[in-house]
Amino acid sequence: AYEGGAVANGASGALAGASPLDLLDSAGDIKSALDPSTWPRRVRQGVALGLIVASVATLSTSVGIARRGSGARRAFPSSAVRSTSVAPARPVAPAAPSGSLTLAQAEQLVKRWQRAKAAALSSQYDTGPMQKVLSGQMLAVWRDKALKSSVEGCYWQYNLKSLRMRAVRVDEYSGVFTATIDAVLDETGRFIFRDGRKGTSYSGPYEVRYTAQLMEDGQWRLVRGDIVGS
Repeated sequence: AYEGGAVANGASGALAGASPLDLLDSAGDIKSALDPSTWPRRVRQGVALGLIVASVATLSTSVGIARRGSGARRAFPSSAVRSTSVAPARPVAPAAPSGSLTLAQAEQLVKRWQRAKAAALSSQYDTGPMQKVLSGQMLAVWRDKALKSSVEGCYWQYNLKSLRMRAVRVDEYSGVFTATIDAVLDETGRFIFRDGRKGTSYSGPYEVRYTAQLMEDGQWRLVRGDIVGS
């Protein structure tokens, strides 16, 4: 269909009719056979036409590939290309330190302990709340007090009149967060015997230094309590 194809076929026929190797003489003069100036005019014309056709075919192929590539690029609008780009990461606000304990949080912890103490040493001997606010040796000591009271049939009546927080300090020891809590409690307490008789009692403010630790469940629990100045 292409004129270049007919020219190519003609060139091939010319080459087939008179190959340069046919110019070899009986002595095998290869140098003379490979010298185009020694070829017949018809052969030189055929070779020249063949080289021109090959160059035109190579150029046509390169132009076609370039056009197809340009068309493929036009098929995708610039907006589609932008949509595949990765959006820049947004800055994330730093999380609060896992070992933090504010003064307000410490106050709630001490209040929870006072309510748990009143429940555990009451006539109901309810140690459930105490196990959620105490840990370690402090839990063992107060649980033992509740058990002895239940066996003897006596109990305590507590009333927390006020609580004033003084200071909270958090330290880390070997990966364990420990808090020191200083507080002043104004409390009344009265011991009741099995038969209902009222025993010893106390009333007034006293200062306590609590030690709390951050547990694996993320909750702070008291592990020690010492009355300051006693």
